[in-house]
Amino acid sequence: MKGPFCSVNVNTDEGFRKITKRRLAISIVLVIAGILILVINEYTRHAGISKVPEFYQGMFSGMGTGLIGAGIVQVIRYIKLLKDEAKLKVARISETDERLNAINDKALKAALVVMIIAMYVVLIVGIFVDMQVTTVMSGLLILFLLAFIVANAIYSKRM
Repeated sequence: MKGPFCSVNVNTDEGFRKITKRRLAISIVLVIAGILILVINEYTRHAGISKVPEFYQGMFSGMGTGLIGAGIVQVIRYIKLLKDEAKLKVARISETDERLNAINDKALKAALVVMIIAMYVVLIVGIFVDMQVTTVMSGLLILFLLAFIVANAIYSKRM
C-alpha cells in the first residue's frame, strides 16, 4: 500500500529526484509547522491568554507532536533516498506502477464516498443538535463541490 498522494508521472530518475527534493522541503515545512503549533499552544497556555479548553490544548499538542514526528521520519527517508541511486530508482518504479496507481485511485474514490456520506449524516443530525455544525458541514460540502468543479475544468484543459 502506498500513500494516497504518492503517484507521479515521471519517466527519469532525475525528474523523480526533483520531486523527492520538493517532498523533502514540504516535510521540513511540516516539522516547522508542528514546532510553531507547539510553541504557540504552550505560550498561550502558560501566559494565561488562552481561552481554549484543556482538551483542545492537548489536541493541539498532539497535532504539533504528530507533525514533528511524521515530518522528521519523512525528512530522514527522503535524505536516504536521495543519497542512494538504486533506492531512488526502485521508489520511482514503485510510484509509477500503473496497477498500484489504479488501486490507489479506486481506494481514494471509495474513501471520498464514505467521507461525503458521513458529512451529510452529520449535516442532517446537526440540524437537530447544533446549527453551527450544520453550517460548517454545508460549507465543507460546498467547498468540496467547488474544488471538484475547478479541478475538473483545469485538468480537462491540461489532459
